[in-house]
Amino acid sequence: MTETATALVTGAARGIGRATALAFAEAGYDVVLADVDTGVATEVAAEIEDRDWDGTGDGTGDGDTDADRRAVVVELDVSDPASVDEGVDAALDAVGAIDTLVNNAGIQTDDPFLELSVDDWDAVLGVNLRGTFLVAQRVATAMVERDVAGRIVNVSSVHQSLPRRNHVHYDASKAGVRMLTRDMAFELADHRINVNAVAPGAVETPLNQDLLDDPETREAITALVPWGRWATPEEVADVVRYLGHDAPSYVTGSCLEVDGGLGLAGVGNG
Repeated sequence: MTETATALVTGAARGIGRATALAFAEAGYDVVLADVDTGVATEVAAEIEDRDWDGTGDGTGDGDTDADRRAVVVELDVSDPASVDEGVDAALDAVGAIDTLVNNAGIQTDDPFLELSVDDWDAVLGVNLRGTFLVAQRVATAMVERDVAGRIVNVSSVHQSLPRRNHVHYDASKAGVRMLTRDMAFELADHRINVNAVAPGAVETPLNQDLLDDPETREAITALVPWGRWATPEEVADVVRYLGHDAPSYVTGSCLEVDGGLGLAGVGNG
């Protein structure tokens, strides 16, 4: 790692991305918040820089510069190669090096297989799978060029292996992320860059807001989870931080499921 470690988080404005940015700041990292919505990302950045991380209550770090956190916002559309290049270049110009990358940006739509359009297929695969590849390749290249033994964490989904109705494009994209993670880990081990993934289940995020707002649907999904509740973004972020910071470097190519046992139940067709 560099002297002051830096984590770049895509989709950092909301949900798991926001919680992950805060989790890495709590662990002592400077954070680059990459998102298409720079307005909300800037609010998260201000929260990171203003928070009293050392617990003195004065909001200044009590003169301890190690307690301060730097938060940089870059506009980045993960599905657009030019935007990825510009966003990562801007991040590197600002922070010098990236120690940990979290590929979190993702989208989904609700479309039955027989009605799924090519445009919707391309849009979801473009962000979830192509975007993960584009950002990972660009940042990993920078890690190699700067001789950084970095870490990459890709956010997949329990639906990488658990089928359900009306989300074939999302589920296929996440299955791709899982295999991409394994192949990246295999190749990047030569450069001492470890690559892992997390697979969340039902999480209380804006991405799932339509489901959360429907009491009947929310209850039905909750009933499928052996743990009996939805996860918070912070619970997923804690696992992302573990893989991107705390886990032994020998852990690579792994995927940790954060799903309350949903994958164990073997159901997803509600």
